[in-house]
Amino acid sequence: MNRGDLSDLNTFLAIADHLSFRAAAAQLGVTSSALSHSIRQLEERLGVRLLHRTTRSVSLTDSGLRLLERLRPGMDQISDALEELKEERHRPTGRLRIYTQHWTVGTVIAPIWERFLISYPEVHLELSVGSQPIDIVAAGFDAAIAVRDRVPAEMIPVRVTGPMEAAIVASPGYLAKHPAPRISHLTNACSIALPRMARSTAGGSSGTAAESLFPCAEASPSTPPKPRCAPHSTGSG
Repeated sequence: MNRGDLSDLNTFLAIADHLSFRAAAAQLGVTSSALSHSIRQLEERLGVRLLHRTTRSVSLTDSGLRLLERLRPGMDQISDALEELKEERHRPTGRLRIYTQHWTVGTVIAPIWERFLISYPEVHLELSVGSQPIDIVAAGFDAAIAVRDRVPAEMIPVRVTGPMEAAIVASPGYLAKHPAPRISHLTNACSIALPRMARSTAGGSSGTAAESLFPCAEASPSTPPKPRCAPHSTGSG
């Protein structure tokens, strides 16, 4: 079935509901002549007459009645499916798959895990923990959490924590036998990596819908970041 068939079948349903080209045209926001042309094209492609029509009345032929009986449930299902998708914009549902490495579990995920599940009970959160970077698109993940400078170039990084400090520590006994390592405090930020969409919709590294996954307040090294979490609906992307 091509795109034209679906449009013409929707036209046929509207006319069958009202038994009037004028009323159906008002419902669909087109002219009566446009509807007449669509029905004529549909009948020609099918090779059967679907409607009896005069200047005063419209009725269904036997073929039209049979088509209506078979078509109605399917079109209702399509309409219901589209309405459900629209509702998901306001009520996040479905599965959200995230890949991360071990060190982020306690620092990024654990502080918000329970609050996330309570706030969005219809989101099924799947967390996969590994030690190596992977192709999250090929593996079927929606996002990954990693150190920002390790995010692949084809991914869109979205910061989810403030700066984080790291230090190397050693026991006095070790330092008595070995020179102290010469290293400064390390600061970095943890990011969620997302499959790269069109740059015109990404809005840079932070202007994507993914910001709503785990957006965090800005933080300095002396002020621990305070994660705030809200979901992004799936179903992708």
